[in-house]
Amino acid sequence: MYAANETGAVWSVDTLFEAGPGELLFGKEPSAEQLARAFTGYRAKYVQRLCADIDAAADAARQSVVGDPLRAAEYERTATEAATFRDAGFPDDAVPRAVAAWAIGDRSAKEAAEDILREADRFHEALYAIRAQRLAAKEEVRQLVDQERIDNAHAVAHTTVKHFGLTFTAAVDL
Repeated sequence: MYAANETGAVWSVDTLFEAGPGELLFGKEPSAEQLARAFTGYRAKYVQRLCADIDAAADAARQSVVGDPLRAAEYERTATEAATFRDAGFPDDAVPRAVAAWAIGDRSAKEAAEDILREADRFHEALYAIRAQRLAAKEEVRQLVDQERIDNAHAVAHTTVKHFGLTFTAAVDL
């Protein structure tokens, strides 16, 4: 037998133990879901755990998109230079170094800048999508737990974590 209390503390007890005030007995060690259902005070802890799982999956998805942080900084700088070049009307006498580096082979400086900006848009959209999905899932989990729909909250977190793992697996190259 196991006993648990409002804080989520769980301990093994013998079968003669009687639950004290605010304590429940379980036939086997209770899961986090069981504790969240049984104890209102444990629910905040459970929400934190589910939200941490969602954040970790979003971090991994973001890492798969961004890749190396120094390369991400390089991509951002390249995109800024390409946008400045575009806004100036693609002047042939003022091609930024980052754009010129991509203007190789038959690719003109204008084509290179446009290509860089397309990839930058894809990169940013992927990051926005991760952020929006992460925040929406966390809010849904909070609301479901507040409504005492513990199983639904767990399902949302599980589905979101799985979605991040399946959706954002390829890094974007600029």
